[in-house]
Amino acid sequence: MTYCVGVQVDEGLVFLSDSRTNAGVDHVSTFRKMTFFEMPGERVIVLLSAGNLAVSQSVTGLLRERVTSAKASLLTTRTMADAARLVGDAVRDVFHRDAEPLKEHGIEFNPTFIIGGQIGGEAPRLFHVYSAGNFIETTADTRYFQIGESKYGKPIIDRVVKADTPLRRGRQVRAHFHGLHHPLEPVGGHAARPRHRAPRCARRFRCIGASARTTPISKSSATAGASRYVMRFTRCRTPRFHDTHAVP
Repeated sequence: MTYCVGVQVDEGLVFLSDSRTNAGVDHVSTFRKMTFFEMPGERVIVLLSAGNLAVSQSVTGLLRERVTSAKASLLTTRTMADAARLVGDAVRDVFHRDAEPLKEHGIEFNPTFIIGGQIGGEAPRLFHVYSAGNFIETTADTRYFQIGESKYGKPIIDRVVKADTPLRRGRQVRAHFHGLHHPLEPVGGHAARPRHRAPRCARRFRCIGASARTTPISKSSATAGASRYVMRFTRCRTPRFHDTHAVP
């Protein structure tokens, strides 16, 4: 079970991921599905992953290895589009290595990723990378991507997140948390809000760990009816964010 979402508004980007994995009723664990690649003042890149955990970790691990061993990496690429291509290349490399053995064991090769961020003076950009290694980018008509159990939050985010929504109000984060908690049980999560405003490349992150069942957000949203999404949203508390270092 995975739910990850990234949204782009005029002022920047917001990301959220859960931290639950399920390999059967007796194998429910917690793993972070959000990875950061950062050079302070020059670039901030966030990678969200969904699909088979071993496969997505192989792709993320390969990208980390290439930071120190390859000429082209997420810390050297010149644009966010090139960064999305590097993620796609890593997905294909893992596919060529692992797809056949996985197939023999009845395991589907199905990783998907959201990658977004800002490099230098380039405006923040957001991409969805598929299991084939190809990708798409947000547009004026499609401002966000979801991967994993995407049925969680689409109706909510569609109603409350707009292109001109200010980052400072935490509106997107509240909407994401509503999406994380509905219509199924809370699954726990991590949120990051890169509060850089285009075209500046500076970041302010806050990661929210702990069980989502105990947060004010889940308490305020768990009992409301499906026909009152927007009313629930306006009553939900805004998370408090503080400066912190990038989380590996």
